[in-house]
Amino acid sequence: LGYYYDKGIGTEIDKNMAFQLYLRAANNGNDDALYELSLLYESGEGVDKDEEEAFKLIKELAEKDHVNAMFILGNYYKKGTGTEMDKKMAFQSYKEAAKNGNNDALYELSLLYESGEGVDKDEGEAFKLIKKLAKKGHIKSFSQLGVYYLKGTGTKKNTNKMIELTFRYYKGSAKEGYSDAQFKLGMCYHFGIGTKIHKHKAFRFYTKAAKEGHHVAQYKLSILYETGEGVSKDEKKSFEIIEELAKEHASAQHRLGYYYEKGIGTDANILKAFELYHTAAENGITEAIKSSSSLIFKLGEKIIKGETKAFEIVKLYQTAEKNKNIKAIISLERLLHELGDKRKAFDIVKELADKGYANAQHRLGYYYEKGIGTHINIPKARELYTIAVINENIEALKSLNDLISN
Repeated sequence: LGYYYDKGIGTEIDKNMAFQLYLRAANNGNDDALYELSLLYESGEGVDKDEEEAFKLIKELAEKDHVNAMFILGNYYKKGTGTEMDKKMAFQSYKEAAKNGNNDALYELSLLYESGEGVDKDEGEAFKLIKKLAKKGHIKSFSQLGVYYLKGTGTKKNTNKMIELTFRYYKGSAKEGYSDAQFKLGMCYHFGIGTKIHKHKAFRFYTKAAKEGHHVAQYKLSILYETGEGVSKDEKKSFEIIEELAKEHASAQHRLGYYYEKGIGTDANILKAFELYHTAAENGITEAIKSSSSLIFKLGEKIIKGETKAFEIVKLYQTAEKNKNIKAIISLERLLHELGDKRKAFDIVKELADKGYANAQHRLGYYYEKGIGTHINIPKARELYTIAVINENIEALKSLNDLISN
């Protein structure tokens, strides 16, 4: 009953009630209830957060050979939850849990062998364990095995294998209902990443993710409705989706402005378009400055001249730098690119890539691939796409896939 209250099965979630019921069951000798109590103490749900109590309970259970407790004990040692961080003890706990059939513990063992934390570094063993798990159908291991192939960890580098495994990972995770995986699987079908292009399937998985509130999936859906890919063309539906998204998301505000400018799914309204471009620009979408400027030039206005535009660019860059607004800086870099200052755009994106931002690493890879602001350097482009993929940039996966295909 405590578990039902904890997870909201047949009733509303009530962590306080779950805690009380787990406590009663644990006092009557129920080890599974003791396990759940530890998790609540660790998270602070239904009871005041108490990591030391969480550690004490899980250690007590692990000593009784409770397999899941052995795994969680490994996590606590690894993160330093309620105890000193101790990677060697984490390794030992994971090892015991793995011996008793806990696949998640086997996964963690692979990571420790790969990093050399808590055990002598052994990339061959790391690869062997994760491959063994993948053969069992362990979903997370598909992704990690793909990373090992990408980096050449314990095996030869094989980018094609990585792309194939990444697709399998998204497919497996999507089946379990994870909205981000559903969105990324939609991207795979949309662009042919690790599989053939299948726009109908792309539409289906974007729809699933969108229903769970995934905003980027909703945005992608609107594009498919606009173009008629994978679904009957429906500009009105596309407009409705973007209009709803624009209430909170700047990129959608920019897109909605475009719809009003072109009369897509609604009557053309130039003033409304300009207003939305302006709002999007204020919210960090610097491409919107170009859109609004272009719109005014089209109308024959002389309000925004080149000098004013340059001033706005400098002002936006300074503001973005001050606020550490990475999205705004990357948007600015794209605007500079479009206006012809490709070297400055390259310098901005390289600075961000060097700081470890995956979006910038992907963008810099594109600059090296196309020779924008620098000489063409395909090996460097491939390296940067690879780094961005490791940092979970789905767009970089598409670029890497295209680069290999070409």
